[in-house]
Amino acid sequence: MDFDEYDLLNQLIDTTETLEVKLQQANLTFIQAKKNMTHFIAQLKDLCATYSLPLNNKSKFPQKLSQIMQNLSPQDLFLLYTAILYDKGLIFDIERTNRTSEQDIGCYLTLKKDLKKCFDEFSRKATYKSTFSKLKNQCSLTNIPLQKSGTEADIYFVFQTFTKYFAIARNNDSEIIMDNIALICSLMANNEELLHIAPIFIYQVISKHKARFCKTENFHFEWDKLWSYKSYQIAADNGKNFNNIIDLVNFFLDLCHYFSQNSAVDVELSHYIFSESTNLCEWYYSNYEYDEKVTLSVPLTIRITQSNIDCFENMPSYGCTDEEFTDFFSYKKSYTKQVKQTINQYLAAHPAMIEQYIDITPTNLDKKQHLVYKILDDLALPAKYIPTTDLPLLYSVITTLIEIEINQQTEKALFIIGNQLIDTLLDINIQIEA
Repeated sequence: MDFDEYDLLNQLIDTTETLEVKLQQANLTFIQAKKNMTHFIAQLKDLCATYSLPLNNKSKFPQKLSQIMQNLSPQDLFLLYTAILYDKGLIFDIERTNRTSEQDIGCYLTLKKDLKKCFDEFSRKATYKSTFSKLKNQCSLTNIPLQKSGTEADIYFVFQTFTKYFAIARNNDSEIIMDNIALICSLMANNEELLHIAPIFIYQVISKHKARFCKTENFHFEWDKLWSYKSYQIAADNGKNFNNIIDLVNFFLDLCHYFSQNSAVDVELSHYIFSESTNLCEWYYSNYEYDEKVTLSVPLTIRITQSNIDCFENMPSYGCTDEEFTDFFSYKKSYTKQVKQTINQYLAAHPAMIEQYIDITPTNLDKKQHLVYKILDDLALPAKYIPTTDLPLLYSVITTLIEIEINQQTEKALFIIGNQLIDTLLDINIQIEA
């Protein structure tokens, strides 16, 4: 990280919240915050020393942590996990000479706030996960006499919302649909546990059995199949499935908005179950910018991606220009596709090379360069396709593809650790204080 980037860091702090505001929010003086920060960093360093976790190698840290997580207490695991997930230079910054105390304390206070948010989110997920696990085994919830009853307002709203997003093929289907919606609403009216999850219950019944729901009188469904995971093929049929997917998401969101007015309904639980039952939340957040009006639950995979973890502050320099690099990944070079595919195949077949790269400390750029040179030699790319003048470009491409792979491995490791934490946090009390 060079001086300009430190200036940028300072500007980012200035444009979000000033240090004074952060101190006020934490109810701390500058001296108190500095003392707490020093204790916090010392605590982390002691843990890392105890478990041989490399603070000087951010790319190796999460891999190592995932290997030893069973040996750590939930409290220690959570602290180390959130350190890698939310640190913005306070802990893993290997070039600290240009940093100011104000920058460090600003990063520290932001990190502690993120830790608290993460703990609250994981605790909710732990509670919802336990509830959902029990729910999937409660098939008796639907073993009640079926009568076409229920709250008329609920029946009318669900019917109107259904017709808003889903086409009705025949006129006489409307009556069948209305009757079947009445049956669903009667189940909820006679069972508080079903009413508690009204949005996701209605969504699952209709989305998983839409054809039969529209055409079958006195519709029945299997409870177990209702909660099985559904992976939607969103890109199928040359993208023609896209509008159908958007309609499904909006149908669920409209149900959530309507039933949020009923205090007996836990809309957040429905959101959690929706995110765990389909790939739609992951798809949505992977393709759209964050919008506070969209209340879809954020899956753990997306939360990790949103943290923008970058294990590599410095890339070896090979003399490749930014324009050449951009042109390569824009497929402006005739050989780009073939070369990229060949490199990725090589890396997949030689995981030891990835491990060697990970083991090299970030400051040892020369050693990283020599490993990249060796990989290019091993690849033996046809000289007729690769001009000698493009060698610096190829070195940069190999380095980038290696680091992309390592960042993906990092996200996978953090996902595994995160799920482990969610499984253990339910009965654990962790104090998160500034």
